[in-house]
Amino acid sequence: MFLETPETMPQTPIFSSMLGSSCSGQVQPDMGERCGDPVYQDGNLVSGSLEALIERLVPTMDYYPDRTYIFTFLLSSRVFIHPHELLAKVGQICIKHKQQLEIGSEAEKAKLKSFAAKIIQLLKEWTETFPYDFQDEKSMKELKEIAHRITQCDEENGTVKKIISQMTQNLLMTLSARSQYQEIKEKFRQPVTDKGTILKNKPQSTQKDILSICCDPLILAQQLTHIELVRFRFLRFSPFVFHL
Repeated sequence: MFLETPETMPQTPIFSSMLGSSCSGQVQPDMGERCGDPVYQDGNLVSGSLEALIERLVPTMDYYPDRTYIFTFLLSSRVFIHPHELLAKVGQICIKHKQQLEIGSEAEKAKLKSFAAKIIQLLKEWTETFPYDFQDEKSMKELKEIAHRITQCDEENGTVKKIISQMTQNLLMTLSARSQYQEIKEKFRQPVTDKGTILKNKPQSTQKDILSICCDPLILAQQLTHIELVRFRFLRFSPFVFHL
């Protein structure tokens, strides 16, 4: 699997107070041996096995993936693995890291909250950049399962639970908006003959020419641009990836 790094990408601000200074996009030296066969070019990760790249997607106590890598991998990985399957693998790795901290020393256990914050940050970037990956029940189930596991890392003050709740709420609002948009779009997908019949049945007085509604070309162009921008919000990345 090959990765190409985009120059710009949507970014979610990291809540640094929880992640701490140890959070870095730099790949840890020992991860190469553990993950498999990543290939670098000019210091940048350009390819590797799917399992190795998934391993690098998941934060650890001392590592957080570069946000450009997160975007690039989540975008390109759907060619090789369905989002809900990727979520399941991410969840398995999260559980493994969590268990390692839980059975460690008291100092290791104290790091659980910081580890949880990094996992939440990854989920936030995923849900905000690719919200439509979570349209199906399987993906939502995997997301809730990971969220439940991570919530256990901070049961005392509930900070993690609040952040997850807000993240889920924002995701559901985005999916709801897309659902409403799809319903409206379907209403306008009538056959041309049907639309003609409707216009014929309307009284002449109710049929308006577009220039009678807006005779200023500049304002009309602005309104059309606004409509297009609203529609662009609901575009999915997947069709573009599979047609490349």
